[in-house]
Formats: sequence, structure tokens, C-alpha cells
Amino acid sequence: MGLVGFGLVVRDRHGEVLASAAQHLLHDSSPIMGEAMALRWSMQLAVQMGFRRVLFETDCLQLFQRWKKPPDDRSYLASIIVDSFMLSRFFYYVDLSFVRRGGNSVADYLAGNASSYSDMVWLEEVPAEVIDLVHADVMASMPTFA
Repeated sequence: MGLVGFGLVVRDRHGEVLASAAQHLLHDSSPIMGEAMALRWSMQLAVQMGFRRVLFETDCLQLFQRWKKPPDDRSYLASIIVDSFMLSRFFYYVDLSFVRRGGNSVADYLAGNASSYSDMVWLEEVPAEVIDLVHADVMASMPTFA
């Protein structure tokens, strides 16, 4: 068994933080399995927090591709993705986009340090040590003009 960490940051369209969270659990899984579990967990939290228009981001291209073309097998991975599709019905708008790891550093940091945060949720904030990462992620996602 290995430790799997999940990280989440919720922002509005201006980049302001609405919530952040971290969770960890013992699970023997592949990287894509961990990413799928993190997506399902993120959707569950978004539903619980009352968000109804959401855009989830992943830096896992394989998960992004499986989301766009739903699995038709009976694997455990497929069941987690199907669970996420079921959760997506709670939203008025939902989508999943692929972002490079450099544009997802807050969630990556929270996931990597999830065992230190002991399943925490922060409303309208992030842990103090990731504030600079929040600003860097917002700047990385801003359009550039020549």
C-alpha cells in the first residue's frame, strides 16, 4: 500500500481563491488511478460546497482523454470515471481541461503534502506557504498578447 495525496484549489473567473483542500489515503494505485480518484473527490467537494458552474483541471493527459471518450470496460478505473460522470449531473456546467503541471502548482503542492494537512478544507484561502504559487498559477493561465 502506498500513500495517495489529493489537492484542490477552487477559484473564481478572476483567479480569487474560493476554497482549497487536501486529502490523503492509503491505496495501491497507478498514477492515473490516483488522478481519477482525485477528480471524483474534487467533484464530491464541489457538490458539497454548492458550486454549480465548474471547470476542473488535470495535468494527467490520460485521464483527460478518458473523460472525453468515456470508458466502456468494467475496470476499477472505469468505475471511478463513471462515478465522476454521475457526479457531473449535479452541476449546471461542468468540464475538464488539460493543463500543464506548471499551471497547476497549488493543487500539485497540496497533493504532495496532503499527509501534513490531515484532510483539511480551507474556505476563501489556501495555506500560507502556497500563496505565491496561487499568484504564479493565475499568471500562468492569463492570456499573453504580442
